[in-house]
This record gives sequence, structure tokens and C-alpha cells, in this order.
Amino acid sequence: MYDPRPGLAANGIQPIFQRSVVQILGQRIQRSVVRGQPDQVVTRFFGSGFIIHKKVQENKFLVITCRHVIEDVNNANNDEHLMVRLPGTHLDAPAYAHQYLKKPDVQVISVHVPPQTMISVNQFPCVVFSPQPAAVGTLVTLMGYYNPINLPLYLNRQGPLLAIEPSAYGGYIVGPPDHTEHDGIVVQHNCFGIRGASGGPLIRFDTHCAIGVFTGTTYGIGEAASTECVRRLLGRWLESNGVGINDTDTIQTRLDKCAELNLY
Repeated sequence: MYDPRPGLAANGIQPIFQRSVVQILGQRIQRSVVRGQPDQVVTRFFGSGFIIHKKVQENKFLVITCRHVIEDVNNANNDEHLMVRLPGTHLDAPAYAHQYLKKPDVQVISVHVPPQTMISVNQFPCVVFSPQPAAVGTLVTLMGYYNPINLPLYLNRQGPLLAIEPSAYGGYIVGPPDHTEHDGIVVQHNCFGIRGASGGPLIRFDTHCAIGVFTGTTYGIGEAASTECVRRLLGRWLESNGVGINDTDTIQTRLDKCAELNLY
């Protein structure tokens, strides 16, 4: 029997967070081999991410994504620079990689929006994490960019080919949290996802809060690093900078500490 709820959830969530989900890019200059021809800026798509904190006065924001997405950019053999496509625009801003957890595959990056773009980060809402795990059967939505990985794009007068808004796919939590042997708790769901959606948020339909960061699929089951994984990641970031943490710290508390200490 057809179940309309996942589709309704996706349609309800996508407009709310369409300016919160970003594209992770690699960018390089391709020198022209023809005399008199200009060099080209070549951009490649590597994955998704979403905004979790921002500094309005400094026009910066913090993004959570997957470690493997950033590794893919770093491992490219073309001296590619890490960039983020600003949501709802064709403009790219430089990004800087920070703390990561190899397992369960999450990393924070900061984005500095240049003043010449005339764009304020205030127009990009942050995604809030839910402190509570979701039970089996909870209705959720996965958001991300479903572009082919490593899609080569030449930014020319015809404009870029990347999607300007993220897509959304509804589904359900299909299993209990999977406690991994490393730093993570993995959320299992059945939302459709591909590699390009890696780093996108898994969002509860009832609370509009994120419960995970999509990392990939195993045997057809979607996996997302949980809220607790992100909390631990931020704790590691603070500790690596000599800042003590408390077990009772919320994600928001740790994000605010990172901002106060100018870690980004």
C-alpha cells in the first residue's frame, strides 16, 4: 500500500531548510594552453553539509559535513581549494577544515563570506540538533544535493550546472541506534541517499530538528552520525585547544564556546 507520509514530510521540510544546506566544492584554476585565452575556474562537487552556527558581525558560519567529503577534496590531484556554495546562489566562499572524527565520519568546517558578495550570513538559518534520539518508526527527512560526485563544472557565461537548492527525501527510522566501537552512535533510516548527499541533515518531521548527519548506506540502509557524535566532535575540538568540557554540555553550549574562543 502506498504511504504518502514520507513525501509529505519531504515537501514540508524542504522549504524550511533550503537555505541551510550547502554544497562542498573543490576549486582550482586551469591555466589556458592557448595564447590569449583566459584561464578557467574549474569547480567540482564533493558532497553536502549544513549550517549549525554563525557569526553575523564577522559574516562567518560553521558547517557540519562528513570527514570523507573533505578527504575527497584534499586527495584530489589538482591542488583544489575547499569552497562552499552559498545556499540559493551561484556564489562560492572559501572554507577551512577544522576538527573531525574519522569514525563516525564527521567534520566541522568554517566558511568566510567575502564582503564583495554583498551577502549576509544572517539570511542563512542554522539547523538545530535534537537532544533526544528518535524511536523506530519516527518520520524523518534527508536533505542534500544529489549531484554526481566529481561533476566537472566550468564556470562560464552559461552559468554553473549545480543545483541551486537541495533535494529532500522522506522516510522512517528503521532500527535502534547502532553503537559503534569508536566515537559514534549511528542512526538507521530508509531515506533515499547517494554519495553526493553525504553530510546532509537527517531531520525529524515532528520537531524540525536534526538527529544526524548522513554518512552513507550499508546494504541499502541509510546511516547518519547522531547528535551525540556531533556533541563529542565539538568536545574534541575544544579539548584540542586546551578548553575543558563538561559531560552535561549541550551541542549549543559547545558551539557557543567554540565561537567565543574564536576557533573559527
